[in-house]
Amino acid sequence: LPVLKSLELDADARLDHFDAGVGNAGTGGLKFKWTPTNAFAFRGSYSTGFRAPNPAEDGLAGQSYVTGHYDHTLCPGGPTGNAAGTSGVAGAPVAACGSQLIFNGAAPAGSLSPEKSTSATLGAILEPVKGWSSTLDLYQIKVKDQIIAGPADFKNPSRATTPLAQPCYDGNGGTYTCTPALGNINYYSAHYINANSTEVKGLEFESHYKFKMGEYGNLRAAIDYSHTMSYILTQPGVGEAQLAGSHGPVIIGGDTANPKDRIQVTLGYEKDAVSVTTTANYVSGYSLLDPSYGLTACHGPDGALVNTFNPSSFPNDGPDNYCHVGSFTTVNFVVGYKFSKQLNFHFAMDNAFNRQPPADLTTYGGTVYQYNPSLHQSGAIGRLLNAGLTYSF
Repeated sequence: LPVLKSLELDADARLDHFDAGVGNAGTGGLKFKWTPTNAFAFRGSYSTGFRAPNPAEDGLAGQSYVTGHYDHTLCPGGPTGNAAGTSGVAGAPVAACGSQLIFNGAAPAGSLSPEKSTSATLGAILEPVKGWSSTLDLYQIKVKDQIIAGPADFKNPSRATTPLAQPCYDGNGGTYTCTPALGNINYYSAHYINANSTEVKGLEFESHYKFKMGEYGNLRAAIDYSHTMSYILTQPGVGEAQLAGSHGPVIIGGDTANPKDRIQVTLGYEKDAVSVTTTANYVSGYSLLDPSYGLTACHGPDGALVNTFNPSSFPNDGPDNYCHVGSFTTVNFVVGYKFSKQLNFHFAMDNAFNRQPPADLTTYGGTVYQYNPSLHQSGAIGRLLNAGLTYSF
């Protein structure tokens, strides 16, 4: 909508209808761009979003996974007191003292509300000289009534109807065959619920410049910067947790962490058949803490470093420096040469300086290698060379 020569408006609206008790949903947005001069523009947007429960959340689907929760009725001492090789509690079934299954099923039909969101942006575009453009944008995104896996009903597990003869602790470090009074647990039941809300604020900056040098070729330079100012997750019974620069949220992102800053700097040169590009990628460091999961300290009974190190050297804890994961920077090179319109040569070097990944002691994917594969995989691979010829018919 061209309101003025220097002002543009853009509006949209959408209506969706969903069955299964969700009903109708209206969403929309409004954008503007004000360009007082050719060198400067101001832009912003506001929009709403909507997500209906999917069939896995509100239907007949389900999934199962193992939890560290044990059978409190048949194994009152818990897994620590009944570990193999210890005295255990006489009469406690070995299986009841181990991890039990949780079955997370879809919510009863029509019991879930849709997720709803609002997002807003505000930014500027700068083009002071020909060939150089920059943008700076602030953003805020809010999501409420997020659909998550609800807590398991540990008080009322599904049990086998008939108790079976099985190994039980004898209280002297061994086992014998016994038949408990109750059947073993089949699973603890859980289902999806509307619970969490998330609010994220940040900024993104981009600046690109292309300098034409005539017979000497062209230079390209670019920087892309993303900064997360705030990442607040609100959970029932837990409250607000600030996760920007932390290792959380473990319950959503698989414990892959949320560094505050990411920067990419690119330099390139082109002349006739030759092209050379260098790219530096930076990811800031972050803390091992995850307030959304109760990890609010590095040390102590529930600290982030508990059981990470050899207890004989570091009893139930670890050195302070391992509570923070360092930043990570890699540099990549790419060289290309066009012999003809059909034949091209390329050479690439990833992680040219063979940077090693920083230690991350609590990430899921790192396992025994203790690095974060979602952020630092190129460090685990090391310097990687690739060269080849491409011919197009």
